[in-house]
Amino acid sequence: MNLSIVIPTRNRPSYLARAMAYYAQFDAIQLIVCDSSEQPFNAEIPKQVSYHHFPKASFVEKIQAILPSLAKEYVVLSADDDFLLEHAMIESISFLSGNPTYISVQGNYIAYYNLGKSLYYLPLYIQRIGKSIDVETPLERIASYWGSGIQLFYSVYQKEAFCQVFQTADTSIRSLNLLEYHIGLTALLLGKNKYLPVFYSVRELISNSAGTTIGLDVLVSDPNQAVQYEAFITGVSQLFSEVQPSAKHHEEILREQISRYLSSKGAKKFYRVRDRNRRIKRFIPSSLRQLIYRMWLLLNRKKNAENNLRISSKYAGFPFGNPEEEARLNPIETRILNQK
Repeated sequence: MNLSIVIPTRNRPSYLARAMAYYAQFDAIQLIVCDSSEQPFNAEIPKQVSYHHFPKASFVEKIQAILPSLAKEYVVLSADDDFLLEHAMIESISFLSGNPTYISVQGNYIAYYNLGKSLYYLPLYIQRIGKSIDVETPLERIASYWGSGIQLFYSVYQKEAFCQVFQTADTSIRSLNLLEYHIGLTALLLGKNKYLPVFYSVRELISNSAGTTIGLDVLVSDPNQAVQYEAFITGVSQLFSEVQPSAKHHEEILREQISRYLSSKGAKKFYRVRDRNRRIKRFIPSSLRQLIYRMWLLLNRKKNAENNLRISSKYAGFPFGNPEEEARLNPIETRILNQK
């Protein structure tokens, strides 16, 4: 397969070991690990893996460091707790190779919560299903991005576009939330994005998996975040001016789009719910929250299974009630439940 899979990881050796073993089964891929843990991974590394240790490096720094190592025409990031589906990678590459104006592709995610002896599944990112951003000009594409719910972080990319996306990211950007916006906007400036109706990835639901995130509303207004926020504005605006110089006033356009988005009803509702949930979390210990959530899942298994079947009947590319897709999920489930 003409694909480089890059696994960024930090201080999660058991997840990294599982991910490496899973991807080592893929046919003829390049598999790169960029690890920013304080200590290097000290267990066996599969021979297919190119392991790079960058102690305490930021996400941007460690991805930039491995860019010269990319040897395939297409590249995808995979979180260490994700399972990308091999058939979805093949379909993504096939689409990109036949449609050169598109530079990124993604598909359907499902999530799971590990109950110990079984997994509780649910579709993920329902609001994004089937949404592509395929209008013609860079300005139209980044204007379509705001409020769409589309994130391009873990899409399959043409290698040149992937490299350019990360090369334009300033190393002062430490917020993963802000980095997601940088990746989404710069990728759309470079080309179109396609959402394929394929079973694309399985992701574990882990509390604070990505650490504490800072919302765009705070990044815009908090003086403590000014350096990385302005670096983000500068990087995206510079690329914008290169790919569509006729637009003029590129930085002003970007700031206006952000302001308009943050003033929208959808954004206000999102941040209101986020702030409410954070207030609740302050008064309920994490262990108690996990216990309550686990009990809620157990009580709602039947209702959840029925909802999953409805989703599968409405959208292609989900494994619920679809024997072919369930066959792709079964070995992943076995691997998860057998993890030590």
